[in-house]
Amino acid sequence: MLLVSDRYRQSTFGAIGLMLTALAPDFAGANEPRPSAVTVELARVGPSGTTTDSFASDATVILRIQRSLAKIGVYKGPLSGRLDAGLQAAIQAYHKRSGLPIDGVATEELATHLETASQVDVLLQRLDKARTQHIDAARDALLANEATRDLVGPDDTEAADPTRDATPCFRDPTPACLLAEASESAKAIDRADMRNWARGELLAAQAKVGFTDQAMSTVRRISDPHLIIVALRDIAEGLARAGRADDALAAAEIIPDPLKKADALAQIALIALKGGDKVAAEKAARALGEIGRSLKEPSRRVQYWSRAASVLERVGQDSEARVLIEWADALARTRVPLDERGAALRYVAMAFIESGRPEIAVKRADEISDAQDRASVMLAVATAFADAGNIPQALAAAKSITEARYKAVVLSHIALAQIKAGQGAEGAQTLAQARAVTEDIKMHFAAAYAVSRVALAQTEFAKTSRASFGEAIELAQFIKDESLRAHVLWTIVAEQRKAGESSAANATEDQARRASTDIRSPLSQIWMYGDFSLSLLAQGEGEAAWAAFRNWLKVAEGLTNAWGRARALSKLAATLSDLPADIARP
Repeated sequence: MLLVSDRYRQSTFGAIGLMLTALAPDFAGANEPRPSAVTVELARVGPSGTTTDSFASDATVILRIQRSLAKIGVYKGPLSGRLDAGLQAAIQAYHKRSGLPIDGVATEELATHLETASQVDVLLQRLDKARTQHIDAARDALLANEATRDLVGPDDTEAADPTRDATPCFRDPTPACLLAEASESAKAIDRADMRNWARGELLAAQAKVGFTDQAMSTVRRISDPHLIIVALRDIAEGLARAGRADDALAAAEIIPDPLKKADALAQIALIALKGGDKVAAEKAARALGEIGRSLKEPSRRVQYWSRAASVLERVGQDSEARVLIEWADALARTRVPLDERGAALRYVAMAFIESGRPEIAVKRADEISDAQDRASVMLAVATAFADAGNIPQALAAAKSITEARYKAVVLSHIALAQIKAGQGAEGAQTLAQARAVTEDIKMHFAAAYAVSRVALAQTEFAKTSRASFGEAIELAQFIKDESLRAHVLWTIVAEQRKAGESSAANATEDQARRASTDIRSPLSQIWMYGDFSLSLLAQGEGEAAWAAFRNWLKVAEGLTNAWGRARALSKLAATLSDLPADIARP
């Protein structure tokens, strides 16, 4: 189990707060009357319009309420800072529209509520405008390309077949029937954006299993032009995974957006490398390098030149690769804006690592000021050294990482390398260090992920040394994320069964099933089983992967939400196509 990277989530509320502050309007407009400092009577108006007790407030509050209500079209009167019947009626109308108590009271709290709501409206309107412009640009790009012009059509209004019976497919699943059921489920999704999302994953699965014509038909059912371009990228990648490199390159060629085309080419190159097709990998890398030349933004050029160089180096085009890396390196250090330089140097460092020169990557990491960018580079450096068997250098690189969440993960990976190299005692010591570091991680998911990596490494140690899996099981109990905990426990179950520990495996399986049940979202359960099945496949554990697939299929069969069902079945179909046919289905 190779441990290379992680994705961490962070709240968007802070960013929204900053945007709201920036968007906050000047509440003393030059052309509007400024309220005096005197107070006015604010009437408490009941639902019937009757006036009860009164209280005093600054006229500024009244003006704030008038301006906010006028901005959203509820108040049509003068911005006078004075309370009148028109404003009272507007307040009542707003209360009714917003589901608030209809008391008609003009207060400081109401003014603040209205200002916040109106600023959010402004932000959403700006975001919606940007999205509309993005969609328009995507539509224009598709229409300008003869090969993609016919993909732009009216919104899809197909209805799902309510009489269909999916039971036979769940009893004896095939990629074809699962994809057909996913397509029918997508038709039942009411919201166009959610339907487009599900169809994007559907067509990626269709392309992966070789159903290119069906994938193109699904593209024509997507109403968002931007998502159509993303779909074309996914089809190109799917064709590459299906072993159809030439078709994948041809599909990438018609993508009108250069960045999406570049992403497709980068993936095609990596997939071709993994499959041993150096010719296709070289073609994709050269095309990627050409896109880099055509882009104006220095950071993008660095990104794509670095990725192209790492592929070219691995297919034997050393001199060309070195030229591209040097270009990217010079550009990142001289032309990329300072606020983007850390990310650019990270791409360059990764290229040096993948080309077998991690020592240069260390030097570039020293030039990165952003702690997270630098940590991700050093993690990759340490991983590269460990994979190459250079444990002392790997440990030295890990020692330079100060962030606990990165350090624990990379120490787990180094421990795995030591264990596989027959250095069991040293691996156990490194695992102990990794476990100790996890106690310093504050972020909830980051801590859970790090502990899960340590637990998986401990599982490998138990398997290799023929020791008890008890410590790995104990570690799993400290994983606070239910999906990660279930994944680790199922992994231990598989290893125990391979080791002939049937009784112990049954006990661990009970824990794994409870952890799976603890995952509140059925869709999250499905994703956990899917990721687990794929990880088993990557390790050549075909029989265990089949068992995980069956658990996954059972949960998917019970899904009634059309959006979740369509996505789950698409992923099931894509995975089923990879499962070994020579192993009997459990």
